[in-house]
Amino acid sequence: ALRILKTYHPTDSLLIANLDEIGRIAAQRRDFDAASDAFIEALKVLKTPGIEHKVTDEASVHLEYGEVLQSAQHYEKAESELRQAVTLYEAQVGSDYPQTLRAKEDIAGALFESGRLTEARPLMLEAVYAFERVRGPDDLEWTADARIYCSRLLLARGEIEAAGILLDQGVASLLAHAPTSVYLPIALRVQAERLTVEGRWSD
Repeated sequence: ALRILKTYHPTDSLLIANLDEIGRIAAQRRDFDAASDAFIEALKVLKTPGIEHKVTDEASVHLEYGEVLQSAQHYEKAESELRQAVTLYEAQVGSDYPQTLRAKEDIAGALFESGRLTEARPLMLEAVYAFERVRGPDDLEWTADARIYCSRLLLARGEIEAAGILLDQGVASLLAHAPTSVYLPIALRVQAERLTVEGRWSD
C-alpha cells in the first residue's frame, strides 16, 4: 500500500498518514529504528513542494516522533522534536490546543526521565493547570494523566505535600466520575508510593 501511495499519490496527505501509522506500529513493536525512519520520511514528504496536508500535520509528526524517541530513551532528540511541535502548534492553533499542551507535558516528561527535575517542574505544573482550565478538573484522560505524571515528578523532588494534594484531587475525581478508568489504579499506585515515603504503612 505504501509503495502504491508513493507511486501514484506522492503529494497526497494519505502518504503522510500511512508513514505516521507505520512509525507508530514499529514503535509498539519496539523497533525504534524503523519507527524513526518512517517519521523522518514523513517529515521529508511534508516539505515536498505542492504537498497537500493539514496545517497541523507537520506538528503532529514531530509530536509522534518525539514521543517515540522518548520511549526509546533518546531524551535529547525527543526534546528537540517536541519543542518543534510546540512551536508549530502555537503558531497554527494556539497555546491552549490540546495537542500543544500534550507536547508541553511530553517535554516535561523527557526532562523528568532524563533527571532534569528542576527544569521539568514548571513545565509539568503548567501542563496540569492548563489541562484543568481547558479540559476541566474532572477530565478523565488529559487532566488525569497530567496530574499523575506531575505527582511522580513532585515525589521525586521530595515535594511530598504538593504531590499528595495533586494525587488526592486526581483520585477523588476518578473515583467519583470513572471508577473503572485505567488511570485510577495508576494514581492509586503513585499514592501508595507517597504514603510509603511518609511512613504511613497502615493507611
